[in-house]
Amino acid sequence: MTEIFYFLMDICNYAVQGFILVRLMQGILQKRFRFHKKYFTGGILWLQFMAVQLFLADAPIVKKLIYGEDMLVRNSGRSIWLIVISMGATLCFTMILYSGNWIGIVYLVIIFYALRELVRFTMYSFLMWGLDRVINGYLYGLWEQGRIELQSYIQYLTYTQVVWNFLMIVSSLLIFSWCIFKYKRYLQIEEHRLQTSEILFLSVPGVMGLALGMMLRSILFWYQGDELYTITNQHPEMSVMIPCMTTLCILSVLASAAVFRRLIEEKEEKMKAELYKSRMLEMEEHLAQVEHLYDGIRGMKHDMRHYIADMEALIGQEAVSGAELDNYLKSLRGAMERLDIRYQTGNPITDVVFARHAQMAEEREISLEIAFVYPKNMGIEAFDLGIILNNALENAIEACGKLEPRERYVKVDSYRKGKMFFITIENSFDGCKMPEQDSGLLLTSKNDTAIHGYGMKNMKGCAEKYYGKVDIKIDGKVFLLTVMLQGKQVGDKRV
Repeated sequence: MTEIFYFLMDICNYAVQGFILVRLMQGILQKRFRFHKKYFTGGILWLQFMAVQLFLADAPIVKKLIYGEDMLVRNSGRSIWLIVISMGATLCFTMILYSGNWIGIVYLVIIFYALRELVRFTMYSFLMWGLDRVINGYLYGLWEQGRIELQSYIQYLTYTQVVWNFLMIVSSLLIFSWCIFKYKRYLQIEEHRLQTSEILFLSVPGVMGLALGMMLRSILFWYQGDELYTITNQHPEMSVMIPCMTTLCILSVLASAAVFRRLIEEKEEKMKAELYKSRMLEMEEHLAQVEHLYDGIRGMKHDMRHYIADMEALIGQEAVSGAELDNYLKSLRGAMERLDIRYQTGNPITDVVFARHAQMAEEREISLEIAFVYPKNMGIEAFDLGIILNNALENAIEACGKLEPRERYVKVDSYRKGKMFFITIENSFDGCKMPEQDSGLLLTSKNDTAIHGYGMKNMKGCAEKYYGKVDIKIDGKVFLLTVMLQGKQVGDKRV
């Protein structure tokens, strides 16, 4: 009965550990194969882990190879081979099932096994202290005093060991799962891919923790003849030192990931602030230019009307050639037409944004169609719309530049629907995406690749300010960006 209970506990233990392993990999690594079932890849990795653990724990051939013909565990150091074999199998299956940097895959496997070993030794040290107090301090005393018989003492001893193993498994799994999920949360930084140098930095505490676990396995206990020796019995101070060392290693693994996340976030915030500042200065300059332009247009239009009236009065005079005056009038009318704003969207900021990018598109032989109208009375600031349009048009024009002139186009549209204001920007591009296709990030040809992606983050930030979002759809060589903003006005009409 006891053996069945231990076997069931092992199955539950390995099942939960396999689930933790799958959760660690998912969201960080990209699946190599596309299956119809969402959890098929994770299920294979989970089954692999379960099968290998049960095989290593119960297969007689494994026990003979590792512990000898009698299959008795006479030296804890032999169990190191179980970890090595398990790690090797997990690493092979992970590399088969997931794509990406192989250094990153090795790193995640090391972190998983390092934290598993460290948590087990931490809880083992604490619970062994409690088990020793129960057995030697209480049960043995009852039997020695004659208060319980030998058969009852053995039975109580068996029950105590079962309870100890149950507490060991449950407590270890709870702490282990918390550590892994905490560590994964630190690593999941939006739109940031771990570089090799960053992986090596994060691997150091994990490698040290795994090495410490291997060392403790090699010296934990051993037999000399029929006498059992343990490191804690030979050196009582190790009962305190071991959990202290393993706990410090766990904290160092988690702290390295937390510090790394903080550094990346600070770097991103700095880059976003610099980009936002540059966009703001750019928009302020454009706004000043537009206001100056409008003032000049109004003054020039007023004066030009007088000039044209004077010229028309002179046409009838014999001293002045009619052809000369007619040409002069045509040139004046042409000058007036050139003073008109090409795109009149209802706001000077968006006017100048489209005017500037229209010039850029014309220089690069890109067809630009604009059907955008500024959403009045919706509480959406023109400055935020300028940031969205600037970044979106800059990315669209950059993407079009990689194609043949006849294939280059950008279309901008906007409309209202209820309280929502929608901006759609469609453009052609070469269809190239990052290796992580699920991320939806496009390859950049910008010289400063460090700021690539921050324009998209700024757009998302502006959309979130109005409780909206940015949506990206890719259909072959067509890129469609939709920005949804929530305003105040209710209605369902085209703007």
